[in-house]
Amino acid sequence: MKHNELFEKLLNTYKESYDIYTGYRVGDQEYDAYAFLDVTSSRYVLMKKAELWRADCYEHVFFKHASQITGKEISAFSDLTKKEIEPKLVRKGEHTMPKDHMYSFITGIFICDGPVTGETVDKLKRTGFYKNYSLSLRGYCQLRLALIDIDGRKVFGNKAARDMVRDMRKMLRSS
Repeated sequence: MKHNELFEKLLNTYKESYDIYTGYRVGDQEYDAYAFLDVTSSRYVLMKKAELWRADCYEHVFFKHASQITGKEISAFSDLTKKEIEPKLVRKGEHTMPKDHMYSFITGIFICDGPVTGETVDKLKRTGFYKNYSLSLRGYCQLRLALIDIDGRKVFGNKAARDMVRDMRKMLRSS
């Protein structure tokens, strides 16, 4: 499978529910695409004014392709998450999240044409970010990372991306 085929297949899976922007720039980093999901769930009695509960969920997905991905790119994305993405995209410059916020995922999907080193995989698996807001009363934010090795037909991820990695492995097998 070539990069373009995989990239298009990934974007098609996200296209149904996400707003997708290609050629997206955050800070000093350029990404091939950015996908944003905003989901609100609520329960009410008889009419919408009598709302029992509400939960707002978000996901910010960044896609990056390179012929070689190293631990340096993983570290750069982790640093960017802490300095730019979480405070500016997730919290929108506010001190904490709004009242009904449940969770926000920041997802980095790296697609690599060449072989992936064991050092890069170790760095990826050790990289994480978790932040709760107002003692978790206003939800949390978590970093999920996935690395797709096209050459070796393998998918790696950090602990938070376990379910996502499993689905990507199925997608690679089916192609």
